[in-house]
Amino acid sequence: ETKIGWHIGAGAEFDLGFWNAFAEYTHHDLGEVESRGTVYGGLIAYDHDADVTMNVVKVGVNRRF
Repeated sequence: ETKIGWHIGAGAEFDLGFWNAFAEYTHHDLGEVESRGTVYGGLIAYDHDADVTMNVVKVGVNRRF
C-alpha cells in the first residue's frame, strides 16, 4: 500500500561574523495508519487508528574557521 504525506517548513539564518545562528520549523503529516487484528488465538481483537504527524524545531549556532 502506498501512503502519501506532506511536509512544510520555514527557517532563518543570521550571520554574526565568525558565528552564525539558525532556527528552523518543519511540520510533517504522514497520513493515517490503521491496524486491525486478533491476538492470542482470537481471544483479543483490536482496532487502532492513528494520525502520524510530527512538529520539529531546530535551533543552533555554528563557528566558522
